[in-house]
Amino acid sequence: MKIRLRFSKHGLMKYIGHLDVMRAFQKMNARAGIPVAYTEGFSPHQKLSFAHPLSVGLESDGEYADMELKEEAAPEKLLESFNRVSPEGLAVTKVSVLPKDSKNAMASVRSASYRVSFREGYSPKGFSTVNALNSFKNAGSLKIMKETKKGLKEVELREGIRELRAEGDFLIMRVDTGSENNIRPSLVMDALCDLLSVPRPGPHSLLITRLDLYGEDDRPLIDD
Repeated sequence: MKIRLRFSKHGLMKYIGHLDVMRAFQKMNARAGIPVAYTEGFSPHQKLSFAHPLSVGLESDGEYADMELKEEAAPEKLLESFNRVSPEGLAVTKVSVLPKDSKNAMASVRSASYRVSFREGYSPKGFSTVNALNSFKNAGSLKIMKETKKGLKEVELREGIRELRAEGDFLIMRVDTGSENNIRPSLVMDALCDLLSVPRPGPHSLLITRLDLYGEDDRPLIDD
């Protein structure tokens, strides 16, 4: 039986890296008595994989993990079991049964949505979400220098921004995410500040929450 979990990371959990999140789920499985399947061989490990890793320091409402179980279990019971033993700041919000031939979460991700704002007192003078959105709509391109494995490279962000809108002091954006193309929300904010001729965000000046991850069909990896 294959299942997919959607979970959130908030509070101090945002400082926990991807490997530690994986270890947390391994321990949760053991404590809750989840009948997770194991690989064979000299070093068996749980059949557990995650979607696109979240950067340290970011909160999220939409993280995903796939798991294989060695016996059938009701999704509602699994959800209750996970949350009974989950650490503070980490909560499983949905459990869904997957078809046997489904792609894993990592291979399925094509885009991600984020809610972005400046921390109080860090917004540069002259920046507003309305001005940023208008500048984006009027600009012919949104080019920026991006750090890659081969060094700095100029990239056109507009092609990878699937949605950009304002909600008060927040910018809601959905951008390409995955192995083929990966646009960080901080890069979009840098480019918008360049359009407005205001200083780019400094370290730790942005509040970023990942809202969800989407597959090839532009639908969340788990439908509500």
